[in-house]
Amino acid sequence: MASSRLADPDKPVRWRAHVLIVGLFLVLAVPVVLLDRMVARGQEGTFGVDFTGAFIRLYLIWTLLQVLCTTLLVWFFRMVHPLILHLAVACFVTLLTIGISQDIERRRALNAHEARLARIEAREPYAGLVNLSGWDYSTDADGNPVLDIRFDLGASGHMGVSVRGFDRDMKLIFAARIPESETFSPAGRHFLRIPLDVAETAEPGEVADVLDITLHLDKGKSGTAPFDISKEYMTGSKKRSDSVFFYAPLPPRGMPGDQ
Repeated sequence: MASSRLADPDKPVRWRAHVLIVGLFLVLAVPVVLLDRMVARGQEGTFGVDFTGAFIRLYLIWTLLQVLCTTLLVWFFRMVHPLILHLAVACFVTLLTIGISQDIERRRALNAHEARLARIEAREPYAGLVNLSGWDYSTDADGNPVLDIRFDLGASGHMGVSVRGFDRDMKLIFAARIPESETFSPAGRHFLRIPLDVAETAEPGEVADVLDITLHLDKGKSGTAPFDISKEYMTGSKKRSDSVFFYAPLPPRGMPGDQ
């Protein structure tokens, strides 16, 4: 009986050291809470999400895993000092936490990418609701440069147009913008004359080597479009889309069929 009680004379010392280290981790939760409130809440305006509590939750999970693992190790590995066990477990739990966090972020990014692709695929059938069918340079009654465009709408809404012209060095020659008009545009064919704001450095009568015409169909309250549609036609562009814009190559200059 006496020999069994003296088999582990360092047991009280080891458990006392273990409890002190665990207590230190709990005390460190206080500055972590302060850091959480200062740093995480400061990110709310940037990301639009309140991250308050994220740091302290992560720290408490890390501490819980640390305490559970080291308690078992202190019980079974009696010849190893508790501080060494805590350091080893801290490294292991940290690496495990980083790995799990990275895997969660990877899965979130993958899910977000798949959701974005799904949204783009769902939008694709509506690309044909806005079509630029012709364009040409002209002048108004005062001789000022204008751009005549013809477009076809497969749904009604409020129409807006933005135009930019560049030379071959992508230097801006002219620009124009007609905001989404209060005038309702029904489905069908429309013609629009757009006054051009020519840059001072542009040569008189200079035409664009790269022309960008973007059509904006605002659904508004009474439009029949399923959503707001923006479609960009640009010299050399390819037909594609993202979660905001449809893209298409600029048709050849002219208005075949009618004026």
